[in-house]
Amino acid sequence: MERFLEPSEFACDVEIEPGTLKRVPFAVRLSDNPVAQVWLPIAVLSSVQGYNELVSATVFSDHDLVSSSSETFEQAVLAAAKDLSAKFVCPPYTMNLAVLFVPTDDLVC
Repeated sequence: MERFLEPSEFACDVEIEPGTLKRVPFAVRLSDNPVAQVWLPIAVLSSVQGYNELVSATVFSDHDLVSSSSETFEQAVLAAAKDLSAKFVCPPYTMNLAVLFVPTDDLVC
């Protein structure tokens, strides 16, 4: 975040909705108004279930394993996205969306 944004444009460990104690790891500040902050929550998917198996299955052309591991990978990402949405998307404090960063090499969508 520090490479792309000025320090005033984002924050770490942000309590999105005041008084809830729910904290998102990163958030982009979308409003300069100190009374009514609006954030874009950003979370990082720390463990990506099924991704390594998917890469291995692709390398070895195992079609059955590609199918099962891609489903596992998809469900892990969708579950993390639903969790992010349920916890941290809360207008008027945020936009109606959030960003889920999936840190994997060679990820092709």
